[in-house]
Amino acid sequence: MSGIYNFTIEQGITFIKTVTWKDIDGSPIDMTGMEAKCAIRTRDGVAIAEPSCMVNGVAGEIVIGLTHISTAELDFGTAVYDLDILQGGVPIKRLLRGTVTLCKDILDV
Repeated sequence: MSGIYNFTIEQGITFIKTVTWKDIDGSPIDMTGMEAKCAIRTRDGVAIAEPSCMVNGVAGEIVIGLTHISTAELDFGTAVYDLDILQGGVPIKRLLRGTVTLCKDILDV
């Protein structure tokens, strides 16, 4: 079962979040040769953004990111996301899911 993690993106600011996939003993899981894909959607499934995902295989880390230009273009209150692990292009695990809140730029409010 996937973990639940909710986070906030600040509009107009570069967003970077590092996630580490660990086993039951707390050791990082080697993800060498694997990929990750993240998608942010409205609650009814309409695509909002697909952040970049860079996998650091041996460390079990995934760095999720959106540029400041991408976050400046976002316009939602709260959305949902999921983070999947893929091997050979095939999803093998949904690592995380949850809600994303957009903290709007005060100039756009």
